[in-house]
Amino acid sequence: MMRSTSPRKGKRRPEVPSPREEALTITRTLKGHLRKLQLSCLQAVRLLASVRDRKLYGALQHPDLVSYARARLGLQEESLRRYLQTHDWVAAEHPGWLDSRPKGLIPDLADASALRWIEKRLKREHLDPAKREELEEMRQRALRGWLTRGEFQEFRRRERAPDWPLRAFVRRLRRAYQVGVRIGDLPPEALPALEAALESLRRRKSRHLPILNWGQSPVCKQTGDCP
Repeated sequence: MMRSTSPRKGKRRPEVPSPREEALTITRTLKGHLRKLQLSCLQAVRLLASVRDRKLYGALQHPDLVSYARARLGLQEESLRRYLQTHDWVAAEHPGWLDSRPKGLIPDLADASALRWIEKRLKREHLDPAKREELEEMRQRALRGWLTRGEFQEFRRRERAPDWPLRAFVRRLRRAYQVGVRIGDLPPEALPALEAALESLRRRKSRHLPILNWGQSPVCKQTGDCP
């Protein structure tokens, strides 16, 4: 008796995903990796702050946190300062992000300077209601990662007072004076000259006298701090 044989089924060829399906898969994977990156950054700044606050660097024979970070972590002072600023801001404004399993969307912490500035400005008591509403809307956009740098810079340009370049120059001059006080071999006439300049600028600022076009000044072009 002959057995009936059915035709052999060939191997199915793997289905090739469409470009849309592939893009969706990559997007989901990217979101997961970016989330893990943000969580790792938050845990890193939390641990750095712990070493700072508990002075644990001393247990490893380092005189300060900067020395510890440079020798043990390969972090230069500027990066260390930026990480600690991020921690202190998050701890004050968004402490839930420092939980072991934080919920909700966390913006890109590597570019959160606009969000920090907005939240600091919103703490002002005497703030125009319309400006507060605009700032709050910008804050929500920044938290979702939707606020562009161009939008933020445009707001800053509109928000600045007409005499802000003079104010910025006074701040720089004041910092120069503070540095000069700590210099032992500074010429004796230097500090009085700086004091006189600061007093003159203070009077000029209070009278709202016109100033040079800051955007065309050599200081602006050199520092890049232009409107």
